[in-house]
Amino acid sequence: MVDTNFRIHRAIYILKNKVVMLDFELALLFRIKTRALNQAVKRHKELFSDNSVIVLSRKDIRNLMSQFVTSSLGHNSEVVRRFAPYRHGGPRKMTYAFTKHGVMLLANIFRLHRIQNAVQRIIKVWQAHSRITSDDIVF
Repeated sequence: MVDTNFRIHRAIYILKNKVVMLDFELALLFRIKTRALNQAVKRHKELFSDNSVIVLSRKDIRNLMSQFVTSSLGHNSEVVRRFAPYRHGGPRKMTYAFTKHGVMLLANIFRLHRIQNAVQRIIKVWQAHSRITSDDIVF
């Protein structure tokens, strides 16, 4: 449980003044394929607004990469591996970043018990993270 909470905490980023988690990290926590998660978003795009999901641009990815390189939590090799194509000719596939609202929407779409449990853990860690970093966010 502690290891999972640490993994969740490492997967939380600040993007465009929003606290977000990336699609492939959510997929790992949900124990589903990233492709399945992204297909669900595309199938239910009417549910997802700008307040719940962000399609990452090159600038967004550079911003995220600078966050985890300078993070006190250390180097996140999964993020480096995932974003390596952006350094060498461009992205292979779109990457989504989900706000807390977007994570809860995903839980409702999938309705699997393990995903419901993962979302409960994510929300608890997210709330703790928000209390820690709320003073650091500048609007």
